[in-house]
Amino acid sequence: LDGVDTDFDTLKEVAEWILSDSTGAAGMQLAIQQHGEAIDSINESIENINQDIEQLQSDLEEEKNRSVEKDNEL
Repeated sequence: LDGVDTDFDTLKEVAEWILSDSTGAAGMQLAIQQHGEAIDSINESIENINQDIEQLQSDLEEEKNRSVEKDNEL
């Protein structure tokens, strides 16, 4: 191929270079790990938010019931 480094004449040479490039592979692995950790953190935040929403809905329902009881007393 025109303009391609002669060190990479075949797919085998490209594959060997990829396998030997520990810095690039290590960088990709680190990025994947960090993304996984970020996703886990986001999922935990979503779970906490869902719990907060459930608690707020419960509190709102209780307050609504108290209001209805007060109205019935009047």
